[in-house]
Amino acid sequence: MLGWRIGVGVLAVSAVAACAAPAPEKPTPPEHASCMASLPDGWRTAFDDGARTVAPAEVPLAVGPAGDVVVARDDGTVRDAALIGADGAATTVYTVADPANRDVGFAALDDKWIVVGVRHNPRGANGVLPTLVRVEVINRADHSVRTVAETSADDLRDGGATIDSVALSGDTVYWLTRDSFAGAHGTVRSFDASSGATAEVTAGSLSSLRTGAAGVLWDVVDDPGHRHAAVGVPAELPAAVADAVGEQRAGVVTDGKAYAWRGDGGLTWWSADAGTVRVTGDLPDASELWVSGPLVFGSHAPTATVVDTRSGASVEVPYQVAAVGGGMLAALKAPADKTAPLTPVIVRTEPLPPLTC
Repeated sequence: MLGWRIGVGVLAVSAVAACAAPAPEKPTPPEHASCMASLPDGWRTAFDDGARTVAPAEVPLAVGPAGDVVVARDDGTVRDAALIGADGAATTVYTVADPANRDVGFAALDDKWIVVGVRHNPRGANGVLPTLVRVEVINRADHSVRTVAETSADDLRDGGATIDSVALSGDTVYWLTRDSFAGAHGTVRSFDASSGATAEVTAGSLSSLRTGAAGVLWDVVDDPGHRHAAVGVPAELPAAVADAVGEQRAGVVTDGKAYAWRGDGGLTWWSADAGTVRVTGDLPDASELWVSGPLVFGSHAPTATVVDTRSGASVEVPYQVAAVGGGMLAALKAPADKTAPLTPVIVRTEPLPPLTC
């Protein structure tokens, strides 16, 4: 009993000492003041070399984790989706059944699945808003196609139930269907591509379903004209990122290794190898962010801004970013002749020279 009492006393003293010791201060992450730079010749060459001037016309929609790109194509007769591999060759993965009235307007992919969103978008029609009417999931192993969701002909004609948006996360396809074309209330459902099981996830005044670093996101419509982003189906973030962003998880973007987010008057970047870096000062507004290694891209169509977090250098590029992933950037360049189609550009980001001021 004596030995037990002495042990408790030692533990108690140690606990008091530990409580009395001041908590170590978190190191201040290195900061770079943002500065405007010129686009290096190496970047210009890479973008020129990455331009795809092939027929039929292509629009990049998504980049997968391996850097392969899904594009929507239209040769004036056939509308389809193709997968562009590392060698630049395009392989058809989905063909639209009614190309006079429908096209491919959405895509998402990972190592196992490709999700395609088919739109009602009649060729040559004026004043018609392209509207998602069908969601398909393609198994990359055997190229089989399954329909996840479809709008009925009556709903399409009468402005009834309307597919708002689609997302892919893991083996699950999510889609949001509004009760009516003009309404805000809708329902999020899920489809397990491995098992075929369908489930209802949530319902409410929702829009813009999408996938982010923090999981499956959607916008909650608080009242007309006001909305906020919410994490509906959370994914795990690295502890350092989760601690830094707190409740603002919806704004985090990632390429799988590096993470970036806006806030506190600047841009923050983190990776497990390099830790946290801050870029402070005036940064161009962007409607959407992507990260690829140390580079953060912000889209503000018809151009985009790229920030190199190694230096804080910021450069405007004359391209509209479509998607970033797997070390690849897919973009569109507006032609000098406004009646000509946009030129798709696919660039590998890792070999690009660093940006400096």
